[in-house]
Parts: sequence; structure tokens; C-alpha cells
Amino acid sequence: MDQIAQQAGVSKATIYKHFSGKEALFSHIALEKCDHILEPILNPGGNGNGTAESPPEDRLLSMAMQIFSVLLDDHSMDLYRLIMGEARKFPALGRTLYDSGPRRAIDRLAGWLEEQSRNGVLRVDNPSLAAAQFFGLISGTYDTRRLLIPDSTIDEAEFRAHAHRAIEIFLSFYRPAG
Repeated sequence: MDQIAQQAGVSKATIYKHFSGKEALFSHIALEKCDHILEPILNPGGNGNGTAESPPEDRLLSMAMQIFSVLLDDHSMDLYRLIMGEARKFPALGRTLYDSGPRRAIDRLAGWLEEQSRNGVLRVDNPSLAAAQFFGLISGTYDTRRLLIPDSTIDEAEFRAHAHRAIEIFLSFYRPAG
């Protein structure tokens, strides 16, 4: 808290006037950052409606490339590391980050997958599971590498090729037969 106050150019008392403690401050920062990070992931291409005229490959690739940009963002990765380090001491903080970030992304993608199933474009019997599988396929070990090796880089062409293959695998299972 001393470092935060110093960097913000205010006293610790000023910080505590706005936030009840470290956990409340971290939760606020996490929520704000998640909103900023998730906007392009939740609404790829800016429309956010998963229109039927665009193939699922396009929507999923757009989402994958937004995840790529998050993985490259040092501030996002630093915040993630910080919250992971504090989650044992402040379990509600970890829950807040999960619910405001990954859980929201999974829920939004699950809703889109359900819509695609209703329209006969995909065949997804458990949209939440499928959404979680998609994010797992896309992040692969890239997120782990960026978390554990902060100065590591990810080649965009390599990631794009990985994303195309992951999407191909995902859709090969969830496309209707025939």
C-alpha cells in the first residue's frame, strides 16, 4: 500500500478513504482492468452479436487474436501475477478476478455457442464446457509461459497458426455432421 500511495502521489490515508483495504483496492483494479481487457474479447469485431452471416471461424479467430493481445500486455500479466500471489491470503480477490474475467468470457462465448446451435450452425450440447474448452485450446501454454517468464515474447504468426489449428480442432467436434 505504501508503494501504491507513493506511485499515486497520495497518502495511504487517502487510499484508505476510498478503499477499505488492500483487497478492496485490488478488486477495484481487477474489475476495471477486466472490463477493459474483455471488451474486445466479448465483442469481437465491435458488433458483439455473433451474426449468422459471418462464419464461426471468423468470430473464433477474432476472439483468439484478442486473447493474443492480452497475453502480450505486460500490465495485464503483471496484475494477474499479483492477484495470483495474493489469492491465498485474500480468496475473495481471486474469486472476483475469475468471475469478472474468465467466467464472464466463458459465459459470453457459451451464449454465442448456444445461439449458433439453435441456428444449426454448430452442435453444442454443453455450451459452458465447450467455451471453457475453446479458451483452453487457444491459450495452450502461452499464458503459462508469459506468467512464468515475464520477458518472454509470443510470435504473432506462430500464435495465429496455433489459433487456426485450435479452431479447426474445436469446430471439427462441434460442427453438425453431414
